[in-house]
Amino acid sequence: MTNLLMIREWYRKVYSRYAIVIDIGIRFVISLVAVLMINANIGAMSLLNSPLVAAVAAVVCAVVPKSLMILLLAVLVLAHISSLSIELAGFILAVLIIMFLLYFRFSPEMFKRRGGWRYVISELHFLQKMRQMHFISFSEFMQNLFVRFSIRLIPNSLRAIIYTKLIR
Repeated sequence: MTNLLMIREWYRKVYSRYAIVIDIGIRFVISLVAVLMINANIGAMSLLNSPLVAAVAAVVCAVVPKSLMILLLAVLVLAHISSLSIELAGFILAVLIIMFLLYFRFSPEMFKRRGGWRYVISELHFLQKMRQMHFISFSEFMQNLFVRFSIRLIPNSLRAIIYTKLIR
């Protein structure tokens, strides 16, 4: 048992000393695997199938922030698909834009906007309209009322924890 503790402490020391290099190395490997998988599964553009291009793309993805890495990999997918069909590439671009817009960062102002009595009343009117138009049943109305209103009326700090830890 003490051997495991000694190994863990050794790993901690090594990681604390070389954290940046290790993180970039891990991101390089993940990026390289992602680029090679994209090239292997789509691989329609012969210019992008080169191992040199894959290595350069992986190096670039390893040093940029994660969100930019995802964007660069999406551009690679779009480049491959555009050589197959422009219409399909346009459709996939629209889907990717929607995905990126939904993947936004939470800010403290967002938590404040999602709560309070004015927001509750606005949402109540919306749910009543949905009920009147028969888009939702009475049980769905009551379920939405309970779940949404309980989140809207709790303090901002607790709402932030729920949004970041439980929902996302």
